[in-house]
Amino acid sequence: MVVSGSEQGSSTMGVRRRFRLGCFCRKEDFFPEESFQSWKNYVKALGETRMRLKDRMLTRSKEEEEVNEMRQRSQHEMKKSLNWWDLIWFGFGAVFGAGIFVLTGLEARRDAGPAIIISFLVSGFSAMLCVFCYTEFAVDIPVAGGSFAYIRVELGDFLAFIAAGNILFEYIVGGASVARTWTSYFATLCNHNPDDFRIYVPALPENYNHLDPLAVFIAIAIGITATISTKGSSRFNFMATISYTVIDISAPYSMAFQAVGMNWVKYLVAIGAVVAMSTNLLASIIGQSRYFTHIGRTHMAPPWLATINEKTGTPMNATIVMTSANCIVGFFTDLGVLSNLLFISTLLIFSLVAISLLVRRYYVQGETSDSDRNKFIGFLVLIIGSSVSTSIYWAVGDSWIGYTITVPIWLLATLGLKVIVKEARKPKLGGVPLVPWLPSTTIAMNMFLLGSLDGASFMRFAIWSGVLLVYYLFVGLHASFDSAKEVSRGKEESELRNVEASRPN
Repeated sequence: MVVSGSEQGSSTMGVRRRFRLGCFCRKEDFFPEESFQSWKNYVKALGETRMRLKDRMLTRSKEEEEVNEMRQRSQHEMKKSLNWWDLIWFGFGAVFGAGIFVLTGLEARRDAGPAIIISFLVSGFSAMLCVFCYTEFAVDIPVAGGSFAYIRVELGDFLAFIAAGNILFEYIVGGASVARTWTSYFATLCNHNPDDFRIYVPALPENYNHLDPLAVFIAIAIGITATISTKGSSRFNFMATISYTVIDISAPYSMAFQAVGMNWVKYLVAIGAVVAMSTNLLASIIGQSRYFTHIGRTHMAPPWLATINEKTGTPMNATIVMTSANCIVGFFTDLGVLSNLLFISTLLIFSLVAISLLVRRYYVQGETSDSDRNKFIGFLVLIIGSSVSTSIYWAVGDSWIGYTITVPIWLLATLGLKVIVKEARKPKLGGVPLVPWLPSTTIAMNMFLLGSLDGASFMRFAIWSGVLLVYYLFVGLHASFDSAKEVSRGKEESELRNVEASRPN
């Protein structure tokens, strides 16, 4: 299918190109930027890597650019078919997922035991703090890019790209986890062991050798639903979230009821879980495709992904790619591996958003004095450093002495930020209360939770981060640099034409 060519936007790229869907794509759909038009251009771009990296690290996106100009890069607008009621039920669908139905039982058996309730309280408190941080950004910068856009505005392109990679990683791993969970509960519903529906391949490494074709099937089915219609997806989500809330569950997974001889309750819970997994996967795919669309608009990912289908008003290309990724990861990877990777990505993004909020409140380029800027940077480094140190000490320490150093440093750094540094910006509407205490506590809590994860998960995460860095240095950096410069030239030309037009004849 071919979508007719048009200009990328009056204030954006002045290059005409066609977007093709499916497998019929040209190089220009993925790499339209100047640096990739020839090998000579690419070699020249690589030679300017240092300069370009500095430019992207220091440059900040403007709020109006994220809210208005970025949308023009998709050629067509997404259809605004959801109202507040739909969004509430999408929220329910996103919440009732693998974390409630499977990971609770997994963690209780493997690590926490009866203390699983305390784990819920700690993680719930951390999540609540993160919600406050997100809310101020969501009100001021209401865009599909979410935390990626927030970080890009406050911390710059480079950290935004790192966040983007982890956002996508989070969504892919989360979607794959839910898809494999769907298989587990469907097997329970059919009175089978979950592995009865998986294919065991002993030649593959452990944790990757139970292939799950049902996870692939449900991911594709949900992906098709999300691609065709957002409103239709919302209706399904609403109805399904409503064969869920009437089910009484008093254990984290259905096999717990079987263990005490209550088989009939096991089947009720399994039905509720299968439906809940479906709604969770639907909300996940819709969210991740819109994130990917916004990242494509910045050219940090191929701009082909930013295309909005004219007929459905949905980001079809991004949805197809993300669904495919969910299928591949869910087909191979064990839930235990997926869960820890998901936690690392999520906690890192939450921390970056909290840091972005502190930057938003205490630093405004061109307005904050050099003295206040330097003091802010110093206190922020102490907050992050003491939080990371506390987390490391929690993971490896065997006494309380280290906390008498790290915790007071965090406390005094946060107090110093509150008392000594002048707040540079007030929120447009109702902002986050207790700044800087609340975002600083968010950072500390997230770092603390990271300290409870195993070393193997951090190694896998380091490998993924390395892949992201290589892609950015060789592709994403140059594509986004070219795109930003093209936009800047377009604005200058537009302003020049306006000046010329205003002159008397």
